[in-house]
Amino acid sequence: MPPPYLVATGQAGHALVGIDIGSKFSRVATFEGDKFDSFSSNQVPSIAGRLSNGNLVVGRHPTSDTVNVIQHFRKLIGTDWFVEAECGFYSAEMFTELLLKRMINIATASLARPVSKAVLTVPVTFTSNQRKLLRAAGEAAGVNILQLINEPTAAAFYHCYQELRRDSNMKILVYHLGAGTFAASVMEFQHGLLEVKSTIGDDTLAGEAFVAEMVHWMVETFESDSGHKMERTPATIWKLIRAAEQAIYDLHTAGQAHVRVTNLDVQASGPNVRSKTHAYLMASISLSEYHELIEPIIARTLSVVDQVITDSNTQANQIDQILLLGDTRTLTPFFRRFYDRFSNATIFPASPNTYPVCGAALQAALLNHSVRDYVVWDVISEPVWVEEASGELKQVISRATPLPVTAYHKCESPTATVNMHVLQGSKEKATLADVTVSNCPPTTAGETKVEVQFIADADGIIDYRAKHIGLDSMLPVHAIDGQPTLSNGFSEAKRTKTFDDSRLNRLARILNTTPLTVLNVLRARGYSIEAIKNGTAIESMLRNLKLSRLESKKGTSTTDDLIEDSTSQDQENLRKNA
Repeated sequence: MPPPYLVATGQAGHALVGIDIGSKFSRVATFEGDKFDSFSSNQVPSIAGRLSNGNLVVGRHPTSDTVNVIQHFRKLIGTDWFVEAECGFYSAEMFTELLLKRMINIATASLARPVSKAVLTVPVTFTSNQRKLLRAAGEAAGVNILQLINEPTAAAFYHCYQELRRDSNMKILVYHLGAGTFAASVMEFQHGLLEVKSTIGDDTLAGEAFVAEMVHWMVETFESDSGHKMERTPATIWKLIRAAEQAIYDLHTAGQAHVRVTNLDVQASGPNVRSKTHAYLMASISLSEYHELIEPIIARTLSVVDQVITDSNTQANQIDQILLLGDTRTLTPFFRRFYDRFSNATIFPASPNTYPVCGAALQAALLNHSVRDYVVWDVISEPVWVEEASGELKQVISRATPLPVTAYHKCESPTATVNMHVLQGSKEKATLADVTVSNCPPTTAGETKVEVQFIADADGIIDYRAKHIGLDSMLPVHAIDGQPTLSNGFSEAKRTKTFDDSRLNRLARILNTTPLTVLNVLRARGYSIEAIKNGTAIESMLRNLKLSRLESKKGTSTTDDLIEDSTSQDQENLRKNA
């Protein structure tokens, strides 16, 4: 029976789902009446396809009409990566939104009733800004996001619910080797409480690293056998990646792989000769040789495991169960490593197609009070820092701090304004925000009267507040999210555009929006792709804005008249066209 408040609000007939947006495939599941339904026949590819007419389709397998495939865009959330299409320019967040819409439509059709709420899985390595953008994509897709849950945590919750008695007392290690992410987590399950003790993620050790190692072997083999230097063109790299993925599949099924790649671009002779010729690669590799190739990657993942165990103040012999989440064919040869390290532990191979998405569905039911007597307590996966005026970094929230949490940072206010730079990360630190606290009563040197609060919610998303300690009054805070990090991914639009970035950024500041939104506003207002790429559209809008300002002084028009509803209605038109 649904909770009374759902009946009162008319949502008793609505469904709650868990959605796992993976690097290669996405999945949706629900938990109702003590039964999971993962819609396994509706596993959706996490790709976008560019059709011959220039339009994009998301979440569908390529067809004969597909001329280009865009994949692995989840990891590009929060970057400046975008793709050009006939109907506009698309960021990774927009692709994710369209993919979530497809997942919701699948669940709605299968359940024969609307889906109103969802829990989304999220990689451990996602920063606060990336989590905020992912949540916003879900809300834009038309569903209320109850919570974001880390992928290893979701998988462990499903495992505990299915395999363990509620009164069990277990220490669990989750080893998650996905296509685009790797993470290790130590958790404790006791009397229905699943408490994450520590978690570490490293995307450079994901399944893509195995493919990259195979590609490296193929290039070395070709250059050694042929004596030619291979040209690293996008077309050649794409062929090698496809061949490497097929070879890894063959190795796991047959123990041997025969690689054949044709029409490879190579230099005719010498490094300074521009003419190229076409060659081919034919080679064979055994499973044992492949294991030697990936041995350094496996060793690095085990180093992460050692670190996460140390961070959790746990001994290896205290681990009771190990959840191996990933492709079993890849992990099976390395079971012996885990047996040797964790002699007291029981190993559970776990399907990445089932465990995370069902754990998310279970968490949705728990938050909706359809499941009781369980609690999931996660941690923040990356530390948060403040850059002092001297340039020194001070940690305000450490890694593995239980969520939610509020941290406090005191600072001097010699002037009426306090500025601080907030970052997140361990090795590579990403900018979260530039925070400005206003209306601060000036103090003498050395006095710390301003206290800034860093409020991290259960999703790992950080908000900011400030107060004056002496007056005990709240101060206005303005936070500008960090600029998107530069991406190394393929982007046809970035590769071919000729417009001046400085003018684009200037126009974005005038309109108080992002550069990508400006491009889409221009496209939706009738400017051609070519006019946008060569800069004439940007020049035209800047000129119109200047004229409108001059006219506004005469009382005839305003800048708002020119850009009214640009960032909302035009974006909605773009989504409909996609």
